[in-house]
Amino acid sequence: MGVKINNYYIKVSLVIIIVVFSAWLLTSFTKELSESTYKLEKRYIPISMKLHSIISDHTKAHLWLEEFLSGDKSITIENIDDYYRSIDNEMFQLSKLNKDKELITFYKKIYEIHNNLNIILKKRLSDFSHSAAGTENDINFDSIYNQLIDSSAQYLDIVHNRINSSIDHINTLREMLLITISIIILITTVLIIIYLREQKTYQSILEAEVSKKSEELIHKSRLALIGEMLSMIAHQWRQPLSAISATASNMKVKLSLESYDLSNAKGKDEFNSYFFERIDSIFSYVKILSQTINDFRNFYKPNNELIETSITSPIKKALHIIQPTLNTYKIEIIEKFICKRVLPMHENEIMQVILNIIKNAQDNFQEKNIKNGKIQISTKEHNKDYIIDIWDNGGGIPEDIIKKIFDPYFSTKNEKQGTGLGLYMSKTIVEEHHNGTLDVKNVDGGTLFSIRLKDTLKK
Repeated sequence: MGVKINNYYIKVSLVIIIVVFSAWLLTSFTKELSESTYKLEKRYIPISMKLHSIISDHTKAHLWLEEFLSGDKSITIENIDDYYRSIDNEMFQLSKLNKDKELITFYKKIYEIHNNLNIILKKRLSDFSHSAAGTENDINFDSIYNQLIDSSAQYLDIVHNRINSSIDHINTLREMLLITISIIILITTVLIIIYLREQKTYQSILEAEVSKKSEELIHKSRLALIGEMLSMIAHQWRQPLSAISATASNMKVKLSLESYDLSNAKGKDEFNSYFFERIDSIFSYVKILSQTINDFRNFYKPNNELIETSITSPIKKALHIIQPTLNTYKIEIIEKFICKRVLPMHENEIMQVILNIIKNAQDNFQEKNIKNGKIQISTKEHNKDYIIDIWDNGGGIPEDIIKKIFDPYFSTKNEKQGTGLGLYMSKTIVEEHHNGTLDVKNVDGGTLFSIRLKDTLKK
């Protein structure tokens, strides 16, 4: 099982690694897509819009200037200055959007041309106001204006290329992102299916191992009772064996002393009557011995069959086995069977639970040298629970250990007297095999064990 569990954890680790790698890949694509979208929306598109605006404003300003120089009185120098101040402001805003070297280079070139254009513009307007000839300035202004338009167009081409490239890159990233998400979903689905199958297999293996361990502990617990049961058998056999021995000895003595006159009919009748009576007694004692063996054989029979039987049946069978031993130690059994409901159960297992509890009470009486020990066994029904209460007047269990008594291998007895499995397996039998509960508490100067069973149980 260890190798299977290790393989299971290796597979789970691989699943985690693949999921983490997929998440990293997805995060990388998402981050790059976000950055590219940001550049497109916050840089290249605004630059393009500003360039269009600047070119448009220069064109309008140039037309206004020509109309002003042609004598249009509706246009003033202040109007043209306002236009160029607006262009200056747009150029300043454009400078903040340029982040890479190529764009900065073109911006500087356009900015230099724009400044030269402003200088010539002012010179041209100055010449006009002084009625000076402005042919050379006109030529220079037109030339520089054309340079500005050409450079701006080149600048705009570069920006448009960047925009197109960014859009293509974003589209590619989106496609890769969709493909990655699809692959991750597919891989995750496959891994989940594999994981669930592995989990189911692992759970089955674990349950099988737990069930096997549970059965082994139950078997070990039952074996732990063999010594005690043999002692009970010996005790129960002692009286009938002694009676058989005494009867056989009497018969031998009668034969040795020739106590009967077999020469007449009366003597023969007395002889036959005595010996047949004694033989019948021996047969009855042998029957007792045989019944004792059958009782213990049934208890140790590995029978997991679920049967319908009265709640009092396993109690009575357990008492039939242990009663002679309890009588020897003058332990009184008080029966209060209020409920006799027929329930589904593994009868031999419930017998084992009851024997364990009663035997523990007997050992406690002997250990504490308690005289006039009492064990009261009662049955009752409460809220659809069918309860077997076993109470003794043995002084109770110390509070510091009462919560530990159902732990495996926990025992207050020495190693020769106890294995620490009896109550642990009793709880396992009641709670796991019968869907019930086994609880303990100190009540009225003694210990009360409560076994709660249900009237339904999976077969």
